[in-house]
Amino acid sequence: SLLQESLLSHGEVALFCRRLMNEILRPYIAALTTVPMGTRTTTEALAELLQGQVSGLDLTLLRALLSDADLVKFAQARLGVDDAHAMAQRVRQLILATAPTPGKEPA
Repeated sequence: SLLQESLLSHGEVALFCRRLMNEILRPYIAALTTVPMGTRTTTEALAELLQGQVSGLDLTLLRALLSDADLVKFAQARLGVDDAHAMAQRVRQLILATAPTPGKEPA
């Protein structure tokens, strides 16, 4: 898993955040919904997600995650290692809240 890689211990927080968004969160949301997250800005993606209903999807949490990642990516905001771990935990929380249960169709 991404947390088991040595990115954070080597101070690669920005790279960790980019990979967390680009390899885990955005593809997961794209698979869960009809929104092509890889080709949408945060604003565009959230606008499209607001039009649909996904059971358990916390749009406030998603907006916060994507906005924080945008600050790291585009404004070169600096996150600490603890902040990056917290971000990964929030991504995990969002995924667990929306993961389809076996035998049940996703919303």
